[in-house]
Amino acid sequence: MGIRDFQQPKFPRIVNCLQTTSSVLHGNSGRTKIVTIGTNPSLFENPGATKMAYPQIFLDWEAATQERGEQIGEKRGEKRGLQIGAKEKALTIALRLLNRRIGVLDQAIQSRVVQLSSTQLEDLSEAILDFSSLNDLNQWLSDHPPLL
Repeated sequence: MGIRDFQQPKFPRIVNCLQTTSSVLHGNSGRTKIVTIGTNPSLFENPGATKMAYPQIFLDWEAATQERGEQIGEKRGEKRGLQIGAKEKALTIALRLLNRRIGVLDQAIQSRVVQLSSTQLEDLSEAILDFSSLNDLNQWLSDHPPLL
C-alpha cells in the first residue's frame, strides 16, 4: 500500500493528518515535545480548535504520566524505606539480645549477623533465648547462611 492508496476518497482523514504541520519544541526539562501548529478542518468541526487541541492534549497527557511516574517512584521508595527500617530494627534487637546473653561480640561474628535478612534476624532473636554460649551462636549462624 503506497501513499497513493491513501489518497483514495475512503482515506481523506489519513491524507489530511499526513499534511498537518508539526513543530518540535524542547521544554525546560530537556524532553522533546511535538506540538501541532497547523490547522486541519477535516479533523475537527471547528478548524481553529486544532491549534489548541493538540498542544493541550499532549501537555495534559505528559503531566498525567509524569505524576503517575512520581507516584510509583514514591511508593517504591516508601516500601524500600520500610524494609530497611524493619531490618535495622530487627538487627538492633538481635545485637542487644546477643550482647546481653553472650557478651560483647567480636567484629567477625557481628559482621556475620549484620549480613542476615530481617526474617533471619527475627528467627535469631527467638533462638537467642535458647543460647547458653558463643558456640550456640556460631552453630546457628552456620546452619543459617545469609540470604543473598
